[in-house]
Amino acid sequence: RAAKVNPRNAATYAAWARLEEKAIIQFSSTDSNIAENDNRRQRAINEARRLYGQALRAHPSNTRALTAWSRFELKRMNNATGALRLLRQASRVRSGGKRGGGYRGGCVDAMVFASLGEIYWRNLKDVEEARTAFRRGIAVDSSHPRCYLSWANMEADKGNLDQARRLIQQ
Repeated sequence: RAAKVNPRNAATYAAWARLEEKAIIQFSSTDSNIAENDNRRQRAINEARRLYGQALRAHPSNTRALTAWSRFELKRMNNATGALRLLRQASRVRSGGKRGGGYRGGCVDAMVFASLGEIYWRNLKDVEEARTAFRRGIAVDSSHPRCYLSWANMEADKGNLDQARRLIQQ
């Protein structure tokens, strides 16, 4: 019903896609008819991807929908490459305003850059690209804690405890 009331609402499609994600988990954890559950799981995967795509067709510059879809690809599908592609797309979204010292005309959603940094760090083992993403996230929204915390955790893992402390204390 919500999609019929306002078919241009990206949040509706993203919420619906997250509901399909829950179905994927349910079908993955049920021990009964394995073949049927595999079919249901695949249908739920296809439906979640279709709905995320619909969210972006409804609102192509919705960085939240892109970030949610990237989390789906990473966490549910173990697809770091697909998640990275979606986050790179989100990082190129243009915004008309400036917020938190951000880039005029560029993406101002720090969550995009926090997520990018985490993929570079945890999945691709590219510390320099991760640092670049975390820096950009802080530049667009200096009050966004996830950028600082993820960056600090990465630095601590790399043995850079002084740098990690500085990031936490900022």
